[in-house]
Formats: sequence, structure tokens, C-alpha cells
Amino acid sequence: MKFRFLILTMVVLTAESANAELAPQLMDALKVENACASAMVPTVDDGVSDAGTVAIALSLRCAKEYQAVTEAFKTTLENDTQRNMLAHQRMSNDQREQEFLTVVMGYRQWKKTHPDQPSKQ
Repeated sequence: MKFRFLILTMVVLTAESANAELAPQLMDALKVENACASAMVPTVDDGVSDAGTVAIALSLRCAKEYQAVTEAFKTTLENDTQRNMLAHQRMSNDQREQEFLTVVMGYRQWKKTHPDQPSKQ
């Protein structure tokens, strides 16, 4: 069973404001980021560390994909001020933690309900 729990608030915002030609680029980047997070979470989560710490570690493992999402989202914005604000916000550890925390929590829930299954998905 694959787990795909990465839900981003910005997807909703993008769907409302993005040019129809640009939204698929962002959606593709989000899918790649989610695939990375889903593949990496079993290798990062030791089951002991708090979920926030694991989420930060996961964001570092998927840093290239995270940056691609940032760049794709920036193309949907109207001006440099918005693009700079987005880039600054997404550099924060709080934002990285929030973005990957859902994947970590989903994985931990899956592990509880499937204790005999191998960790890697």
C-alpha cells in the first residue's frame, strides 16, 4: 500500500490563481516531491525521534524536490515581491516541517496498523 499524504495549502491557492499552463508544472513538481518523501520516510524515521525532527530530516533528503516545488510555485505568482516572499517563507524550518509532517504522521499511522509489513514502500 502506497501512502501519499502530502497535502499543501498552496495547491489550493495555486488552483485558484495560477495560469492554466503553469498549474500542471506545479502539480508535477508536487508529485515528484511527494514520491521522494514517501520513499525516504522509512529510511529517516527511527520511530523514536519526534515527528517534527523527522519531518525536517525528510525535507533535507528531498531538498532538490522541495526546491523544484518552490520554483514551480514562484512561476504562478504575479510579481517579484510575491516570489521573494514565497522563497523566504519556504526556506524556514517551520515551513519545511509543516510540509513534510503529514507524510511522517501518515507513515507512523500506517506502521501502527501494519506492524508486520516491511518498512519500505
